[in-house]
Amino acid sequence: MAEIPQIETGQSEGPLRVEMFDKLNLPEVIPIYEGSGSTSFKKEHDRDKLTYMESFGINPSLFTNEKEEITDRPLFGTAFKVLSDILVIEQLRREGEDISQILPAVNQKLIDSRIAKYGERTILKSGKRLSEYYVERRLSGNPDLKVTREELQTITEEIISELSKERL
Repeated sequence: MAEIPQIETGQSEGPLRVEMFDKLNLPEVIPIYEGSGSTSFKKEHDRDKLTYMESFGINPSLFTNEKEEITDRPLFGTAFKVLSDILVIEQLRREGEDISQILPAVNQKLIDSRIAKYGERTILKSGKRLSEYYVERRLSGNPDLKVTREELQTITEEIISELSKERL
């Protein structure tokens, strides 16, 4: 078995923590994503991803409007990625893996791949995000749909909270 990459001390702090998995209330058999675009951010895959997220009780109001139209694509894409990581880690935990050894690498991957590093999500004096100015000019403002560190933490905690609720 290959070794899980070790993260330098101080870099392993991330949105997911071992104790979060103690509270989860997931089905005995975790459903596999059967939708399209599992690795794509294209809008054409949004409905499948949203349906999958809702099947776990995830409240889409953080990134949709009343008509369930995606209004914040970076939060939506990040929420799907975070849910995916949580489901995989929970499956590993159920299979007896020591997730404390796995979480540092998963957290680092989330930080590296989901956090905007160039101010894309900065809210300016106008109240708009920097990326919105690019989009208004039909330019790419945040093509990788990244979020702030705070948004990553908030969406992670929200998903954990939803996945920890009692189901009927």
